Amino acid sequence: MDPVEAAQRLGQLEDVEAIRQLKARYFRHVDAHEFDEVADLFWPDAQVRATSAMSGPAGEFVASLRELSARLTTFHAGHMPEIAVLPDGTATGRWSMSFHMQWTGEAGLEAAQGYRLYEDTYRKVDGEWRIAGMRITEPDANPMVAITSPAS
Repeated sequence: MDPVEAAQRLGQLEDVEAIRQLKARYFRHVDAHEFDEVADLFWPDAQVRATSAMSGPAGEFVASLRELSARLTTFHAGHMPEIAVLPDGTATGRWSMSFHMQWTGEAGLEAAQGYRLYEDTYRKVDGEWRIAGMRITEPDANPMVAITSPAS
């Protein structure tokens, strides 16, 4: 391998790692309820499609998360990333995600767990990767499982 090709490969590996770290910060900030930090991970023109009720500009998505999370404790874990860095300064990423949510103050329903699939696009500007788009789907055979309090 010549030095130019080696440098290109190294640069691509550095970009993949930067995107992995970006997504890790996303999950960590969501779980810590640090929504200003979550918002900073998106480009201002980013779009998110999660559900019909949570689709649109990333800022609106983050505001919805902030409101919903006021009564939740969450744990999100991203798994098995498939990241492709493209020559135009963009990248795509596909992540499996598992989560556990625990409600506060909701009678009967205490917790839920499930899985989702994230399909993201990323854009690098001035050496910085941020999320340019996010699509969150629920696998067909994988509904969210509710965990309820035992009857008294």
